[in-house]
Amino acid sequence: MKFFYSIGLVILSLSLVSCGSKDVDIGKYDKKVTRTYKIPKACKKLYKNSKIKVGVVNFTNNSTFGRANTRTSSSDYKAGIGFIGIYSKTGRHSRTGVVEPKLANAFVPKIEQMLLNTGGVELYTRADMGKVNAELKLQDSGLLDSDSVVEFGKLSGVRYIVTGSIDYVKHKFQNYSQYSGSALNASAYSGDRDVVAAAAVIHLVSSLFDGTDVDVGTTVKIIDVKTGKIMFSKQVKESVAIKSNQRPTYSELVGAVKYSIDKALPSLANKFQKYFSLNGYITNIKTNGQNYLAKINLGEKDGIKKADKFTILSLESHKDPISGKTKCTTSRTSSRLTATKYINDSSSWLKTDKINNLKIYKLIKKEFK
Repeated sequence: MKFFYSIGLVILSLSLVSCGSKDVDIGKYDKKVTRTYKIPKACKKLYKNSKIKVGVVNFTNNSTFGRANTRTSSSDYKAGIGFIGIYSKTGRHSRTGVVEPKLANAFVPKIEQMLLNTGGVELYTRADMGKVNAELKLQDSGLLDSDSVVEFGKLSGVRYIVTGSIDYVKHKFQNYSQYSGSALNASAYSGDRDVVAAAAVIHLVSSLFDGTDVDVGTTVKIIDVKTGKIMFSKQVKESVAIKSNQRPTYSELVGAVKYSIDKALPSLANKFQKYFSLNGYITNIKTNGQNYLAKINLGEKDGIKKADKFTILSLESHKDPISGKTKCTTSRTSSRLTATKYINDSSSWLKTDKINNLKIYKLIKKEFK
C-alpha cells in the first residue's frame, strides 16, 4: 500500500512540475515585432470596445404543459369512551391546490450568465426589468410583437433583447418490465432452472429501462430593439429520462422539463459569443525567437482570465452595389492565442507559436469555453 502511495506522490509532483513549466517567462521575450496591420476605414467602428446593453425577458410558454390542479387526501382515526361505551371514528379530508411550474422565468439566470461569459454585454438589471415588464404587462408572456420590443427599448435603453418560448413538452411512460415480468411468472411453471434464470435476467435488464421520457423544444431569439428585427432565432431540443417503474409526479415532470432546457441552452453559447463578444486588438508583439507574445487592449476589467482563448479576425471592406455604402465583414482565421498569467486592469499578454496573421492592430475576439 505504501508503494502505491509513494508512486502517487511522484506522479503528482511530476504533474505539478510539468504544469509549472508551461508558464511563460515574459523576460525571455526580448525581441520586438513591428509588423503593423492597416485597418480598413469601414472596419474602424469594430475597434470601439464599448459593451452592449442587453436585457433578458421571460420566456413564453407555448406548450400545453403548465399549471396543474392537485388534490391530496388524508384520513385520521379517533377512539374514546363515551356514554354508549367505547367508540371509534375515522375522518377523511381532502385539499386541492394549484402547482405553478414557473417556466417563464426559470431560465433567465442561466441565459444571463451565458451572456456575461461573452465579456461584451452590460446586463439590464432584474429589478429594472421588472419595472418595465410591469408597465408593458409582459411578466409571463414574453415579447410577442415588434411594437412591444421597440417600446421596451425606449423605456429601458437596451439595444438587444434575448427571449424565447417553450414550444412543446412531450412525456411518455415506458413500462418494459411489465412484459418481462409476465414472462418471468410463466417461466416458473417450466421446471427448467436455466429458463427461469434467463427470464429473471431479462426482467432485471428491462426494469432498468423503465421510466418516463421527457422531450422539450425551446426557441431562443435575439431581437434588435431599435428596429424590432429578429437577429437570431433557433430551436434547441433535449431529452431526459426519469428512471422509475412508477409514473412520475407533476413536480418530477416540472423538474425534468427545467433540467432538459438547462442542458440545451449551452449549445447556443457560440451564437451568443458571435453577437456579443467584446472585440479587442493587438497593441504589441514580442518573441523569444521561437514563440510569440501579443499584448491586447483587454484586461481584468473586461473579464479576461488566464487560459482564455482568442481568435484573430480577418477584416474586409466592400462597397454595396445597391446602396453605395462601404461595409465591413469579419471572418475567423486559424490563428489562436491563449491568455498568459500577465494580465493587468486594461491589457493582457497572449501566447502563440505562430506568426501567421500576427500583426499590431489586428482585431481579436474571445472564444467561448
